[in-house]
Amino acid sequence: MINDIGQMEGSQRIADIGCGTGLFLSLFLEENTSVKAFAYETNPRMLKMAQRECQTYGQRIQWNCQKHQQLQLPLNAFDVVIMHNGIHNWERPQHLFQEIKKSLRPHGRFIIYEILPSYQSLEAIKWSFWDQKIYRLGLNSYGREEILAFLEQAGLTLVSEMNYMSILKLEVMVGNP
Repeated sequence: MINDIGQMEGSQRIADIGCGTGLFLSLFLEENTSVKAFAYETNPRMLKMAQRECQTYGQRIQWNCQKHQQLQLPLNAFDVVIMHNGIHNWERPQHLFQEIKKSLRPHGRFIIYEILPSYQSLEAIKWSFWDQKIYRLGLNSYGREEILAFLEQAGLTLVSEMNYMSILKLEVMVGNP
């Protein structure tokens, strides 16, 4: 994931939506020593874990705990927004993508990694660990086409796509690449 972003300059900013334990931010900031990061998480306990994981980076990270549907991002604030395996937490991903769109600076990029549901057969759904977890918890599960439609509705343009063993990676931006 870190290689997908590339090297960032000191004045650039990255946002991690659903930062979880902070592992990505820790690894990213180790390689990008002057970038400012913004971490967003809905679970206060996860946010505390992330703060511990990233304590080395101190003031370089701004921590934010916000509920899903109430997420508010600053206007034109980020060069890169990243989200890994979090879309299923959103009842209305359109709101999320609209917030991300308005938060991107000109030529900013939004990189998504999402585990896709296994819709090949009823048997695959029944036995797939990921799908069992999602459906048992009552969370949403979106397929590739749904995610692309949500992105298009928000006015985001697909730049690249990769699908590897049910993990979908999308890179999008505002306007034309």
